[in-house]
Amino acid sequence: MIERGTLMFAASAILAFAAQAATLKVVVVDADGVPVEEAVVSVLPALGEKPKVAPGAPTVIKQEKNQFVPKVTLVTQGTKLRFQNTDPWDHHIRATTGNQFGVDYVPLFQARQNATIEGKTPVTYDVAVDTAGVVLLGCHLHSSMTGYVYVSESPWSAKTGADGVANLDNLPSGEVKVTLWQANEIRVIPVKLVTLSGVITVVNHQLSVRVRKRRI
Repeated sequence: MIERGTLMFAASAILAFAAQAATLKVVVVDADGVPVEEAVVSVLPALGEKPKVAPGAPTVIKQEKNQFVPKVTLVTQGTKLRFQNTDPWDHHIRATTGNQFGVDYVPLFQARQNATIEGKTPVTYDVAVDTAGVVLLGCHLHSSMTGYVYVSESPWSAKTGADGVANLDNLPSGEVKVTLWQANEIRVIPVKLVTLSGVITVVNHQLSVRVRKRRI
């Protein structure tokens, strides 16, 4: 039987967390003011140790119609990526770290993906990503194929939707560091220091470039 004092302590802890929990809304638009999809927002406390991050469930990245789908995949450190070629022709996976515009490339992994035969299950390639940062994806066989994996070191990360908005809930109150990344941006986006409270905090950011939506 649970004692009354234990229940009261648990209830107090829940109420205290609810009072401290904060919400961050980040709005991203391009140079023309158009909402930007698939920008990544990540939050960490400004002071103290970084929170521990658990690997997520295996995440599927398809090679479909000569594209990596999704274009930007957001995972936490240690998560297993599962590449799946659904096209009836061969593909290749070339993964590197570094700047998306060709600076400081470091090879991570690569694999050949055979074509999918009609009526058979597509062949997959699994690999875990342990280091935080951006992984650039390409295909030696089709140079136009590009994709990105953002490996987050934070338990509080999100991608913007079609409306250019990312909402992060249950954040710790107080000062936090907000990191923003977008694949087309040619400038380094400075880390923002934001003070969170129990109310919704809104951060607006305009990129220096125009972002064209990918054709499907």
